[in-house]
Amino acid sequence: MVVEKQDKPYDNGVKRLLALCAQDFLDWLAPGATFTGKRSETYQSLTIEADILHEGVWYDSNELFLVEIQSTPDSNIEQRLLEYTVLARRYHKRFVNAYVIFLRDGGGTLKPPLVHKRADGQTGLIFHYDVIIMRDIAAQDLLERAPRGVWPLIPFAGGGARPEVVDIVLTSFAAVLNETTRELLSLTALFASLAFTDLQDRQWLERRLAMLEDILSEAPLYKSLIARGKEEGREEGREEGREEGRMLSALNTLTVLFQESFPQLHALAQETLSAIKDPNVLERLIIRVARARDEQEAKKYLLEIAQQKS
Repeated sequence: MVVEKQDKPYDNGVKRLLALCAQDFLDWLAPGATFTGKRSETYQSLTIEADILHEGVWYDSNELFLVEIQSTPDSNIEQRLLEYTVLARRYHKRFVNAYVIFLRDGGGTLKPPLVHKRADGQTGLIFHYDVIIMRDIAAQDLLERAPRGVWPLIPFAGGGARPEVVDIVLTSFAAVLNETTRELLSLTALFASLAFTDLQDRQWLERRLAMLEDILSEAPLYKSLIARGKEEGREEGREEGREEGRMLSALNTLTVLFQESFPQLHALAQETLSAIKDPNVLERLIIRVARARDEQEAKKYLLEIAQQKS
């Protein structure tokens, strides 16, 4: 997957989904291809970076699969795909299959292949790529035909940004709990929160996620943050009693979370958290910040805590 330089709320989620469900996405985009491994995540000395470039066997040929995820229109998308494809081909010396998936807006005017003609009218270049526009694919069609690893994107599909549709996906993943489905639950929740525009739908999602909180808290990302915080807090809190140990553990977890996900808020977090003495408040804040879509939302949670304590 190749993404634009500026960060967007869904970037890390999409990157994680493509890495977690590589075979499912190959089954969806290139039926018959078999995932064999993940190529280098950068073009090393080259200036353009890629988050994920999948390698697979397709029709007995070892090829690469480059996917770009877009949420907004981009008039330069064809040229960028061409550049990325040529660079990947030159570096890895494999044929590169290029795809662009539009989650929300854009893509409607694209008509592959990209063709450049010479001054005399002869074709000088033909670049084949595939366009997938999520809003043009019915959510029901994805539920019936797409591999389950693609389902977290259903909120962006036609008719997919509805509680009853998202609930089908959440319920399906929750019914068979393992490390993968816990992550898929978290990713579905993330994408649904971005796709929902109606306030009542957002409120429904909050209530539904509260019911799944115990499951979501077992997702690897959340678990790693908790484990790291507990490890750092254990030594300091060993002799200071259970409550103090919980406080130190939660504070360390939040410190790690802000340092790694929202470094611009680190100073504000330190100031705000130092005034909190209730470990239950801190532990609830961990979950909210871990789910925050962006820095602005994480800051809102911090300010809400500060107001409660003022």
